[in-house]
Amino acid sequence: MYYLIERQGLVREKGFFVRRPGDYQKTPCVIVEEEKTTIVPPGEQTAPRAFRSKTITTPAGAALYREEEVLYGDVGRETITVSGGEAQIAASGYFGASGALPVPPGVLFEVSAEWLAGQSLHVGKTLTAGVLDREDRLVTIESITIVDKRENAESPSGPAVWTAEFLGDGKEPMRALFTSDGRLLRLESGDVVYQIATRAEYEQERRLSPASFAAPEAPPPGMAAIPIGAVLPAWDNFAWLVLRAEPGEAWRGILQTSEYVHIEDHGAMINIVAVRNAPRVDAAATLPLSTPPELRPYLGSTGHLPSQSRAIIGAARRAAIDESGRGQETNALRAVSYLAGWINQGIAFEPAQNDGSAVETLRRRAGDSFGQARLFAAMARALGIPSRLAQGFLARPGQAVPHSWAEAWINGGWIPVDVTVSRVGLPAGYVLVERSTPDGSFGVSLTEFLQNRQLTLELVSAGRETPSRHPAELVVGDRRTYAATEGDWLANLYWGFALRLPPGWLGSARLDSVEISSPDREANIKCEALYGEYRAGQPELDGNIQMLGDNLENFRLIDSRIVSFDAEGATPALFIDFACDQGGQNLRCRQFVLPRRQRAFRISFWAPSDNFGMYVPYFDSILASFEF
Repeated sequence: MYYLIERQGLVREKGFFVRRPGDYQKTPCVIVEEEKTTIVPPGEQTAPRAFRSKTITTPAGAALYREEEVLYGDVGRETITVSGGEAQIAASGYFGASGALPVPPGVLFEVSAEWLAGQSLHVGKTLTAGVLDREDRLVTIESITIVDKRENAESPSGPAVWTAEFLGDGKEPMRALFTSDGRLLRLESGDVVYQIATRAEYEQERRLSPASFAAPEAPPPGMAAIPIGAVLPAWDNFAWLVLRAEPGEAWRGILQTSEYVHIEDHGAMINIVAVRNAPRVDAAATLPLSTPPELRPYLGSTGHLPSQSRAIIGAARRAAIDESGRGQETNALRAVSYLAGWINQGIAFEPAQNDGSAVETLRRRAGDSFGQARLFAAMARALGIPSRLAQGFLARPGQAVPHSWAEAWINGGWIPVDVTVSRVGLPAGYVLVERSTPDGSFGVSLTEFLQNRQLTLELVSAGRETPSRHPAELVVGDRRTYAATEGDWLANLYWGFALRLPPGWLGSARLDSVEISSPDREANIKCEALYGEYRAGQPELDGNIQMLGDNLENFRLIDSRIVSFDAEGATPALFIDFACDQGGQNLRCRQFVLPRRQRAFRISFWAPSDNFGMYVPYFDSILASFEF
């Protein structure tokens, strides 16, 4: 949701936020991620600032955790953890000093529209709420009175619009308009107005950072698809996406809230909040599994999933050879990963095949996502792993395409597996429509649904979390298959890589860049997304050197060549080693440019020239940890 904040009739701040369900300390919660920038009018000497924050509350709105950092304009970071009747505040720089203060049960970070909408409202009702005042480091009691209710002018059949008046301890009175489904529309306090905006209104004021999304791409010829109003730098590497689907009446009959998506129904349109699906995995589970009676039908051999076919059994046993190469893999998660990698590498993807049966896909060594998913489910059942199929839509660059994947059961949890892209645990972008019956059949026809030519999707926003723990191993054996587990840090970040940080080094992630700093702040690494088609050839190397020379002060080339970025030599990259002057300091940089699918990365290692060598071991360790 985009917003603008006016002061004395001028837009002085703007931002956007995404609200989505999540987990916090293994319990359900609501996560709001927000980015806000200040607007400096022409002629004013004030420096602009930008902030990014994440707020976590209980579903009822009680404060749990908040973090905020200054992206540019100042230096500072603040985290607030609310637990056991106390708010622990860790702050630095712009946000002041750290501290702690007692808080009552159910204290709020703010009186949100969602919290108000859940209070059984009627005109004349007065509510009170304890609110954590972050700036003054105290808890204030706010009084809110509901003064009006009216129909929604945009949609008479939609949610009603309420008006509330706020009175806080020593604060300017406020007046808020919000809907009965919890959306804030307008907030007024003195000469300050907070107004929900369209994306176009927001973009008209955006001058402080580059556009986040590239131009849309055309769908592949002959493939049924729904165009999406913007393109992600990488369709497959986000923790959450928000897609606006219209018309609501067409989508409403086919979508449902699930582990993959949270559906927000707003009448004429629907918001699809697609989230990363990497459920907790029993990494120690061994074969054979102890399958509950109710799940045994998902082990059966059927016409769609002939798990007892000799060809299927043989393929499953060959794919699931352990790392020694002499026996069968007994770890269930690794066996699932091996099957996914074997099908991804050995079964060519051919869209829109007429026969998607498991046996035919295996015989032809080719199939569409439906055939590949059927083959995986049959092979998994042959190893004693309950499996089923799923179908829905996959958000890819510029379009949402009908897609099929599988789910494998491992000791209490269904693990999503997309063999078409070789993933165990899925990034955001998968919109579930239906799961198969135990025999592998579906009841919903996506083809008929796609015949509705009025269907539209617009990308509202996207992003990911960056947990503090180091990532698990991303490559299982030599199968090049990513098994997503909890605790990944920058894993599959935006454009398809993960890395590890040396102790004490700090990293932050944005939509189109990652920045990493040494503990002394003298050295840093920047990973940037580049859009368009790239090659790793001599013309491209010469062009990059020319660009650096044109844009950097006192540029001095030390070395340049085309290198192999990985041990197998499968990823050619441009390498440039150079020195330059910036901000009165002499710096040295080693830079790699890696062509990668529909995009490229530029990875730059910077440090002062006179002590560059002391940081090289850290640069090398980060470079060695990259996983694709």
